[in-house]
Amino acid sequence: MASRGRGAAQRGARFERAVVGWLRDQWGLRAERIRSGRSTDAGDIAWPDSDWLLDCKSQDRWSVLAWFADAEFEAAVESEATGRKVRPVLVIDRPGTSDTGAALVVVALRDAGELLT
Repeated sequence: MASRGRGAAQRGARFERAVVGWLRDQWGLRAERIRSGRSTDAGDIAWPDSDWLLDCKSQDRWSVLAWFADAEFEAAVESEATGRKVRPVLVIDRPGTSDTGAALVVVALRDAGELLT
């Protein structure tokens, strides 16, 4: 069963920090966590001049379709607020491993080409 409360929030924050560190170390991105409490829920991680908005999940029970729908909504809100196309990315922690690089990434097929070019 997925945990709730402070422990779940702390696990999620740890995973977000790990992803930020991994993106910086592996790809040199100036990635930053988006602090909660903003007027809009705009994902978890972004970096300057990026068209990508990362939403991170670290839970035992997965609901990928619902999570990706949330990420799409948040990207649409951010797109409207900034006037530029923001693409959603869902990053899912893999239970049983501490290797952040083993996390899964979910993007819409229409956006995948941008990752490959």
